Amino acid sequence: MSALAKDLLLLPKESPERTEALRKVALMPVIYEALWTRFGPELPSDSLIRAYLVRERNFNAHQVDGMIADFRATIEFAGLGGESSASSATTPAAEFETFGQTIQRYATPQATPGATASAPGEVFTIPLEDGKFASIPYPMSPQTWKLFMQTLTLWKPRLVAPEKTSEA
Repeated sequence: MSALAKDLLLLPKESPERTEALRKVALMPVIYEALWTRFGPELPSDSLIRAYLVRERNFNAHQVDGMIADFRATIEFAGLGGESSASSATTPAAEFETFGQTIQRYATPQATPGATASAPGEVFTIPLEDGKFASIPYPMSPQTWKLFMQTLTLWKPRLVAPEKTSEA
Protein backbone atom coordinates (compact mmCIF):
# COMPACT_ATOMS: atom_id res chain seq x y z
CA MET A 1 0.00 0.00 0.00
CA SER A 2 1.41 3.41 -0.93
CA ALA A 3 2.16 6.11 1.63
CA LEU A 4 -0.63 8.27 0.17
CA ALA A 5 -3.12 5.44 0.50
CA LYS A 6 -2.08 4.88 4.12
CA ASP A 7 -2.44 8.59 4.86
CA LEU A 8 -5.93 8.65 3.35
CA LEU A 9 -7.09 5.50 5.10
CA LEU A 10 -5.43 5.77 8.49
CA LEU A 11 -5.08 9.44 9.40
CA PRO A 12 -8.00 11.31 10.99
CA LYS A 13 -9.99 13.60 8.67
CA GLU A 14 -8.79 16.72 10.48
CA SER A 15 -5.12 15.77 10.03
CA PRO A 16 -3.09 18.22 7.88
CA GLU A 17 -1.14 15.26 6.48
CA ARG A 18 -4.38 13.61 5.32
CA THR A 19 -5.56 16.87 3.77
CA GLU A 20 -2.30 17.17 1.84
CA ALA A 21 -2.51 13.53 0.73
CA LEU A 22 -6.06 14.11 -0.51
CA ARG A 23 -4.90 17.19 -2.44
CA LYS A 24 -2.06 15.21 -4.05
CA VAL A 25 -4.35 12.37 -5.06
CA ALA A 26 -7.02 14.74 -6.43
CA LEU A 27 -4.47 16.42 -8.68
CA MET A 28 -2.72 13.24 -9.85
CA PRO A 29 -4.43 13.13 -13.25
CA VAL A 30 -2.27 15.29 -15.51
CA ILE A 31 -5.24 17.22 -16.87
CA TYR A 32 -6.59 17.93 -13.37
CA GLU A 33 -3.23 19.37 -12.35
CA ALA A 34 -3.14 21.45 -15.54
CA LEU A 35 -6.65 22.81 -14.89
CA TRP A 36 -5.80 23.55 -11.25
CA THR A 37 -2.58 25.31 -12.26
CA ARG A 38 -4.36 27.36 -14.90
CA PHE A 39 -7.53 28.30 -13.00
CA GLY A 40 -6.85 27.73 -9.28
CA PRO A 41 -9.56 27.37 -6.62
CA GLU A 42 -11.91 29.99 -8.11
CA LEU A 43 -12.90 27.96 -11.16
CA PRO A 44 -14.52 29.83 -14.05
CA SER A 45 -17.70 28.71 -15.78
CA ASP A 46 -17.90 25.34 -17.49
CA SER A 47 -18.01 27.09 -20.88
CA LEU A 48 -14.60 28.71 -20.28
CA ILE A 49 -13.06 25.45 -19.08
CA ARG A 50 -14.66 23.68 -22.06
CA ALA A 51 -13.20 26.21 -24.52
CA TYR A 52 -9.74 25.76 -22.99
CA LEU A 53 -9.92 21.97 -23.12
CA VAL A 54 -11.25 21.77 -26.68
CA ARG A 55 -9.20 24.59 -28.24
CA GLU A 56 -5.91 24.33 -26.38
CA ARG A 57 -5.78 20.74 -25.12
CA ASN A 58 -7.54 19.08 -28.11
CA PHE A 59 -10.24 17.39 -26.05
CA ASN A 60 -13.17 15.77 -27.80
CA ALA A 61 -15.99 18.32 -27.72
CA HIS A 62 -18.53 15.49 -27.33
CA GLN A 63 -16.93 14.18 -24.14
CA VAL A 64 -15.49 17.20 -22.36
CA ASP A 65 -18.58 18.08 -20.28
CA GLY A 66 -18.39 14.83 -18.32
CA MET A 67 -14.70 15.38 -17.63
CA ILE A 68 -15.41 18.91 -16.36
CA ALA A 69 -18.13 17.58 -14.04
CA ASP A 70 -15.74 14.91 -12.75
CA PHE A 71 -13.01 17.51 -12.21
CA ARG A 72 -15.35 19.80 -10.28
CA ALA A 73 -16.58 16.88 -8.15
CA THR A 74 -13.00 15.83 -7.40
CA ILE A 75 -12.00 19.37 -6.42
CA GLU A 76 -15.06 19.66 -4.19
CA PHE A 77 -14.49 16.24 -2.59
CA ALA A 78 -10.86 17.10 -1.87
CA GLY A 79 -11.91 20.42 -0.36
CA LEU A 80 -9.75 22.39 -2.79
CA GLY A 81 -12.36 24.65 -4.34
CA GLY A 82 -13.23 28.19 -3.44
CA GLU A 83 -16.77 29.30 -2.68
CA SER A 84 -17.68 29.77 -6.35
CA SER A 85 -16.36 26.31 -7.25
CA ALA A 86 -18.88 24.46 -5.11
CA SER A 87 -21.81 26.60 -6.21
CA SER A 88 -21.08 26.33 -9.93
CA ALA A 89 -20.52 22.57 -10.10
CA THR A 90 -22.93 21.05 -12.55
CA THR A 91 -22.95 17.43 -11.37
CA PRO A 92 -21.94 16.60 -7.82
CA ALA A 93 -20.33 13.21 -7.29
CA ALA A 94 -23.09 11.18 -5.69
CA GLU A 95 -20.89 8.09 -5.45
CA PHE A 96 -17.58 6.76 -6.61
CA GLU A 97 -17.40 4.78 -9.81
CA THR A 98 -14.92 2.15 -10.87
CA PHE A 99 -12.42 2.72 -13.67
CA GLY A 100 -14.51 0.40 -15.86
CA GLN A 101 -17.62 2.49 -15.22
CA THR A 102 -15.73 5.64 -16.14
CA ILE A 103 -14.55 4.05 -19.39
CA GLN A 104 -18.11 2.90 -20.09
CA ARG A 105 -19.40 6.43 -19.56
CA TYR A 106 -16.77 8.14 -21.71
CA ALA A 107 -16.27 5.51 -24.41
CA THR A 108 -19.71 5.74 -25.92
CA PRO A 109 -20.91 6.24 -29.48
CA GLN A 110 -21.43 9.90 -30.38
CA ALA A 111 -23.36 11.17 -33.40
CA THR A 112 -21.21 13.24 -35.74
CA PRO A 113 -22.70 16.66 -36.52
CA GLY A 114 -23.97 16.84 -40.10
CA ALA A 115 -24.26 13.07 -40.54
CA THR A 116 -26.84 11.85 -43.04
CA ALA A 117 -29.40 9.10 -42.62
CA SER A 118 -27.62 6.89 -45.18
CA ALA A 119 -24.34 7.17 -43.26
CA PRO A 120 -24.90 6.93 -39.50
CA GLY A 121 -21.78 9.03 -38.89
CA GLU A 122 -21.15 7.86 -35.37
CA VAL A 123 -17.79 7.72 -33.68
CA PHE A 124 -16.72 5.71 -30.68
CA THR A 125 -14.56 7.85 -28.40
CA ILE A 126 -12.01 6.06 -26.26
CA PRO A 127 -10.21 7.90 -23.43
CA LEU A 128 -6.44 7.54 -23.51
CA GLU A 129 -3.89 9.08 -21.17
CA ASP A 130 -3.12 12.73 -20.50
CA GLY A 131 -6.61 13.88 -21.45
CA LYS A 132 -6.35 12.60 -25.01
CA PHE A 133 -9.07 10.67 -26.82
CA ALA A 134 -9.17 8.40 -29.84
CA SER A 135 -12.26 8.46 -32.04
CA ILE A 136 -13.06 5.60 -34.39
CA PRO A 137 -15.99 5.04 -36.75
CA TYR A 138 -18.93 3.15 -35.31
CA PRO A 139 -20.31 0.69 -36.19
CA MET A 140 -17.73 -1.09 -38.40
CA SER A 141 -18.07 -4.06 -40.64
CA PRO A 142 -15.75 -6.99 -39.92
CA GLN A 143 -13.75 -6.05 -43.04
CA THR A 144 -13.37 -2.45 -41.85
CA TRP A 145 -12.29 -3.66 -38.40
CA LYS A 146 -9.61 -5.85 -39.96
CA LEU A 147 -8.37 -2.95 -42.11
CA PHE A 148 -8.43 -0.64 -39.08
CA MET A 149 -6.33 -3.07 -37.01
CA GLN A 150 -3.85 -3.56 -39.88
CA THR A 151 -3.55 0.21 -40.26
CA LEU A 152 -2.86 0.65 -36.55
CA THR A 153 -0.18 -2.03 -36.75
CA LEU A 154 1.46 -0.26 -39.69
CA TRP A 155 1.35 3.11 -37.92
CA LYS A 156 2.49 1.79 -34.53
CA PRO A 157 6.14 2.92 -34.98
CA ARG A 158 4.95 6.51 -35.48
CA LEU A 159 2.09 6.47 -32.95
CA VAL A 160 3.76 4.80 -29.97
CA ALA A 161 6.52 6.55 -28.05
CA PRO A 162 9.59 4.42 -27.54
CA GLU A 163 9.88 2.77 -24.14
CA LYS A 164 12.23 4.50 -21.76
CA THR A 165 15.07 2.25 -20.74
CA SER A 166 17.18 2.82 -17.70
CA GLU A 167 20.84 2.15 -18.13
CA ALA A 168 22.48 0.49 -15.16
